[in-house]
Amino acid sequence: MLLLGKAEVLAQTSDHSESDNNTLALLLDEARIQLEMAELLGYGKQENYQGIYEQIDLLEKKSTYGKSGQGWFDTIKQKISNLF
Repeated sequence: MLLLGKAEVLAQTSDHSESDNNTLALLLDEARIQLEMAELLGYGKQENYQGIYEQIDLLEKKSTYGKSGQGWFDTIKQKISNLF
């Protein structure tokens, strides 16, 4: 997902501005909306969606207050590749 790729770059940046924090939150929200649309359209295996939603929730929690880190998106990338 393109949105998650952009979010990953921001999440890895250690000196977030307030604008970066807002952009990261918006990207994760948009990724969730795109995932919901894919689910509604019947793409992928239904049983894999819950784990991806949980990973987006976790990423939102990890990135609050300007926190950053490497490897945060590894699990969600794997779960998305398993979706299809």
